[in-house]
Amino acid sequence: MDEDAQQVGQANHADQTDRADQPEPFDGLSLAAVDWAQLTHAYGSASDLPDFLRALMSEDAVARRSAMDELISSINHQGSVYDASAYAVPFLAQAALHAPGDRAAAVFLMAAMCCGGFAMGAVDPATDSGAVTVEVCRVLPSLAPLLRDPGAEVRRGILRILTACGPERARELVDLRVVEDEDSLVRADVLAALTRLEPDWPDLRDRLEGALADPAPAVRQVAAATLLTVDGPQLDPEVVDVLADTVAVAGDLTEEYGGGPSWGPLPLPDGSFADEAANALASLDPDPDAKLRAARRITAARTGHSWLGSHLAREVADTWRDREREAIRIVVGHLADAGSAARRPGAELQAVARMAGRIGTPDPAYAATVRPWVDHDNPSTAAAALSALARLRDESALESAERALFGDVWPGSAIRDVCEAFGGRAAVLIPLLRRHLLAEERAVPRIELRFQNQVIEVCGALRAVGAPAAEAVPELIALLGRGRNTAAVLWTLAEAGPAIGDKSVAAAAADAIVQVVGRLRSQPEGVAAAAAHRAVSGEEWLAVDIVRRIADGGYLDDFTPQQLGRLGPTAVDCVPLLTKLMDGPKTWPSVRAARAYWQITGDARRPIALLARHVAATPLGLFAVSALLEMRRCPDEVLRTLHHLADAPQRLIPHSSSGQVSGQHDDDTLRDRARALLALHCGAEEPASRDC
Repeated sequence: MDEDAQQVGQANHADQTDRADQPEPFDGLSLAAVDWAQLTHAYGSASDLPDFLRALMSEDAVARRSAMDELISSINHQGSVYDASAYAVPFLAQAALHAPGDRAAAVFLMAAMCCGGFAMGAVDPATDSGAVTVEVCRVLPSLAPLLRDPGAEVRRGILRILTACGPERARELVDLRVVEDEDSLVRADVLAALTRLEPDWPDLRDRLEGALADPAPAVRQVAAATLLTVDGPQLDPEVVDVLADTVAVAGDLTEEYGGGPSWGPLPLPDGSFADEAANALASLDPDPDAKLRAARRITAARTGHSWLGSHLAREVADTWRDREREAIRIVVGHLADAGSAARRPGAELQAVARMAGRIGTPDPAYAATVRPWVDHDNPSTAAAALSALARLRDESALESAERALFGDVWPGSAIRDVCEAFGGRAAVLIPLLRRHLLAEERAVPRIELRFQNQVIEVCGALRAVGAPAAEAVPELIALLGRGRNTAAVLWTLAEAGPAIGDKSVAAAAADAIVQVVGRLRSQPEGVAAAAAHRAVSGEEWLAVDIVRRIADGGYLDDFTPQQLGRLGPTAVDCVPLLTKLMDGPKTWPSVRAARAYWQITGDARRPIALLARHVAATPLGLFAVSALLEMRRCPDEVLRTLHHLADAPQRLIPHSSSGQVSGQHDDDTLRDRARALLALHCGAEEPASRDC
């Protein structure tokens, strides 16, 4: 052994000896009896746990709390437990009983580590989580008297531990049916524990219904949420009102005071368990009408918790179809009532923008409420308001967009939303958009977003404006020369090219594209260059050359097919490569290749079978439905799935910012296109009915 290693070994031995010599603060327990170095926690070796556990018994409050923070982070890291966690339980139990302070923290840590536990019937002692629960249940008899502890938080924690250890163990120690408490939060927790430990008690429902009249909002809230959870899916309006009123008065107490996930799932009448609600309001999830009823009631109260009603309305619109008209009224109403005190105005304005496209002719009052937010100090809130105005089709959006483009902060995708909403009428913004395309070289105020993202957004806005975007071709040419955002610029040139009126500008664009081809790094950029050159010059030679290069290379990357089809028959040399991708194991490349195969050859027979296999409520399924609609083919084998996509009451896919239609929920796009395919199958011009 070298000298350094010997010194380290001597230091470790001395350290262990010093720790062993420290007095043991735990009655009948020895920290030294556990080989902590052989155990692990979230950060590796558990050799540091004795110091943390010992500090729980310190007279120093700061030391106790610091040690508890370390324990929570290490042995219950983000809800995960480790092999050292179970060994820590007896010492935590001693701290809960005898520590000079912060005893409730030790109780809650034990409860959190064995959450669910035997109440779920899912304990395997061979696992780390099972070992923790078994150990907590072993020490429970010594902890049960704490149900009469002077500290309400200690009593609350013991109720959680009793629940985690299951009805048999709990009944041995206490009869919760007769437990009363002067503290409202403890009374609420007794109801929660009874529901999980005594679900077959004949008087349980009477106890819950009686608690709906308890003077404490916490008790009424837990009683109402419990009744709604076990009674779904059609919820009692009177109980919904009780829950909504308690939330309006006191907020969501189960979320605020930790009565949520650590309780484990609720038992249902059929013997199964409900998914654990993260908060009391989640008990409304099965019934959108009840959820909207509660949302209206909470926002109408105009308290500091009214934002929760707006949040509920947004959840309904994002979870259920055809609820936008009701939901937007609640969200906008809350924004109007709360004014500058609104808690999350950006999220609410984004929701207004998402819902606006599905409500027909919007109430002018909605835009009147949104307009003041366009000048908000928070840039993201102001941008969300601008998007909402655009989607509400309010004329002031164009003027607001001009002001935003003159401002110090780039308004992000809101400008694209304005251009998509107003199309050619947004051409008044083109001079400002041209100015922003070269923001790094011009005397334009610095922006918060990266320049490359800004160019992508400007290019998207220009494409939405249509033919007038040709005015920006000189700036696009300059960007190509600088090698910035090549793909976005090329696709914008491809769409603007046919509208270029000045032949010299068109020739300059064609030359710039030819010059940039030599330094392109990817196949999709090459295809974009081919499309752009053809659009600005009307010539095919560069497209033919690029297609030949790709074909000679014998390989298509996963993203090239989505763009290759835009070249049409010019890309015929790549058909063998597309066929290979269609037969390959990767789903996204295969469906992209199927669409490109049809765009290039006009032959729909082979692509249809492949696309039909992928029609589903997924982003891939949306692509497949869109491709079939573009082909105007509706194979019989997808009819049943299409009816499901068209008629399901709940949303089937979540919204993403990269959706098929910007500003519209992806699920709405899926439903609209599924209905259009069904109409096509029926030979109708309007969306097909369920019976078609």
